Amino acid sequence: MIAIEADLETPIHLAEQQVVDCANAAGYYTFGCSGGWPGSVMYYANEYGMMTNNEYPYTARDGACAFSQPSVTFDATQIEAIDGNGYTSSIETIVDKLS
Repeated sequence: MIAIEADLETPIHLAEQQVVDCANAAGYYTFGCSGGWPGSVMYYANEYGMMTNNEYPYTARDGACAFSQPSVTFDATQIEAIDGNGYTSSIETIVDKLS
């Protein structure tokens, strides 16, 4: 999962493990390593914010939520879905909207 910000040269790599550990406990329809709904993840990120992979490393297993509000790196202001079939054009469209 990445975040794209208009004034950054590189994307921010967000903590997938935070979603695995925390989103379902917060009432979103995600089920840790067993899967879930991508839209629920976006709503979770929008409400709580996201830490980076460096702050909340990926462990590839379900764990206790270690989310820390003061460590939030990313607060969503706009959520856009990217069509997997047109990744490049979707990214260009999102960047244009942010500019």
